[in-house]
Amino acid sequence: FLTALVGALVFGEFISPLGWLAIIISVVGLVILTLARSDIDGAHLLQRLFSRPALVGLGCGLLFAVCSLSLRRASLSFGLDNALFSAGLTLVYMVILQTLSMLAYLLWRRPAQLTTMLRHTRLCGFVGLTSALGSMGWFVAMTLERASYVKALGQIEFLLALGVSHLFFREHTQRLELAGMLLIASGILVLLFAR
Repeated sequence: FLTALVGALVFGEFISPLGWLAIIISVVGLVILTLARSDIDGAHLLQRLFSRPALVGLGCGLLFAVCSLSLRRASLSFGLDNALFSAGLTLVYMVILQTLSMLAYLLWRRPAQLTTMLRHTRLCGFVGLTSALGSMGWFVAMTLERASYVKALGQIEFLLALGVSHLFFREHTQRLELAGMLLIASGILVLLFAR
């Protein structure tokens, strides 16, 4: 929702009324799922919503929204017809910036971590490679489509994680969770028609 809001207000991204409806439906589903899996009751919901941890989380979400929208804008700014190449180029620049900033931070605050990382080069390389491949998928998607739509569709990850926890870990699903899952799935279906 934050990505759609910032995208519309700051980045001038057009979101159709059906797109807004899809995003709102899936967000309501996500909220219901979150409430079903927590100990928050209705009386304390507003109090918790304005607590420091919740505000920090919302701030992080807002920055993540700005980041997603900026990455889309950066990828499109190359003016290339090949979305895969444009997204890949954006990813390379981003990974270089992240690597240099993380290296500077580690040298400044945690130099011993670098030694540990060098001892585990294979594992670090594997994590880095798989992360880059995952990011490539997101970057290509956000190059091809509005970031808010991609993020809304990305909520299917949450449904898949719940399905895995039910199938493999035998976690039981409550009625409220099922309602939230149904809303998320409905929001995704509406989103497919919003294009």
